[in-house]
Amino acid sequence: MRHAGLGLLLALLCNHVDAAMVLDGRLDEPEWKDAQQLSAFRTTDPYTQGEPELKTTVLVRSEASGLYIGFICDQPPSVERVRTRGQRDQFVPGDRVNVMLDFDGSGTTAYEFTGYLGGEKMDAVIGRQVNYNYDWDGEWDYAVSETDQQWFVEYRIPWTTAPLADIKDGKRRIGLFVSRVVTKTGKRYSQPANAFSRATFVADMQKLSMTAFERAQLDIYPYLAGSYDPLGEVTQGRAGLDLFWKPSGTQQLTATVNPDFGQVESDQLVVN
Repeated sequence: MRHAGLGLLLALLCNHVDAAMVLDGRLDEPEWKDAQQLSAFRTTDPYTQGEPELKTTVLVRSEASGLYIGFICDQPPSVERVRTRGQRDQFVPGDRVNVMLDFDGSGTTAYEFTGYLGGEKMDAVIGRQVNYNYDWDGEWDYAVSETDQQWFVEYRIPWTTAPLADIKDGKRRIGLFVSRVVTKTGKRYSQPANAFSRATFVADMQKLSMTAFERAQLDIYPYLAGSYDPLGEVTQGRAGLDLFWKPSGTQQLTATVNPDFGQVESDQLVVN
């Protein structure tokens, strides 16, 4: 029997996306002028904690649609830029930036968001301070732009990506670690100057206080599928949908109507 399936994907967002913030990697919107600025980077690979040869500045801004993080990376033509491409979550050498976020500020669990100059992306859940799980694929995006002397990376990470800290006086406190890798020189610059292997890596992240937003999200994934049995000359059709509703950053409602188990992804397992 041959089976043919047609999957349709629709995403309905309950809130508008901030019209003023355009994810283009240019960092030229007026809103960036009011962003929090981080520039106290230190060399962490090799772990000398020395002053970086190339300057890196990070801008952090809270918007209704999510957390925006911008990198300004000085790199003149004398330092070759390495652009590589690969599959998602596949480590390849190349110029890149890392964002590690402790969304609830508890110092126990964080999330990695790595963007490459060449366009690849990696993300993971960091548990128990130093355990990285790259099976997690979060909802986020980034864009890159370049000039002769600099290159820029602009992140947008929705507030619904992970559980959030409680709001106090209209503010939310999160943990943040940012770093940059210059492949040609073999250097990594980070703020704060922590090593990934440190037993208190997540707990030691820099704490930032920012304007808090609550954002709801509704995702609907409908499907249509059909099958035809040439021997019995029988045709069958099915339809259904999956619904995911996040009223806040700490709650999620999941529902399904006539699920198609044939579209469920699974690892190859041998069952005895």
